[in-house]
Amino acid sequence: MGRSAPAPYLDPARSRALASPPMTGPLLITGARGLVGTTLVDCALARSIPVVAASHADLDIADPAAVEGALQVARPRAVVNCAAWARVDAAEVDPESAFRTNALARRYWPRPAPGWGFPSCTCPPTTSSV
Repeated sequence: MGRSAPAPYLDPARSRALASPPMTGPLLITGARGLVGTTLVDCALARSIPVVAASHADLDIADPAAVEGALQVARPRAVVNCAAWARVDAAEVDPESAFRTNALARRYWPRPAPGWGFPSCTCPPTTSSV
């Protein structure tokens, strides 16, 4: 399925138009340039669901301040964390970064900052889930 319109990537200048109170804003998808994230962005756009798509270059999900900043910018109705190191060879070369993304960073997504009031889910970082 081809993308009907480009997703506004997590950039404050491009995302301001989407900013709104929680539960009325866009769907924030992390890992949006990966296999699962790209598919989810395409599905959401095909259903006219507003999306803010964040790749690793846009958002370091293991940085709590960056996560908080992304939430402030996007004001999402929900968050789906699809970010993961799925390439086994790359993870073996840089195990610390893989562990940081696949294990440590996940603790920020199931428990968003108090008062945000939106659902979030994390896709498991396994090759069997894609």
